[in-house]
Amino acid sequence: MIEPSPDEETLEAARAFCEGCTVKDLCLTLGQERDEWGIWGGVLLEAGKPVTQVRRPGRPRKAA
Repeated sequence: MIEPSPDEETLEAARAFCEGCTVKDLCLTLGQERDEWGIWGGVLLEAGKPVTQVRRPGRPRKAA
């Protein structure tokens, strides 16, 4: 089952939660090494790659 991408509010809450964590860097490294999806070490990952923007739900708009 593929979980939907978090919205901006959820991502910001996760970043705030992870901010003071002593294993934040290890968490991010593990997420990247295992090609994980979701928020790891305060970073949104898709297949282990950092994502800079939260995806909007639905299909992308067609190019004009």
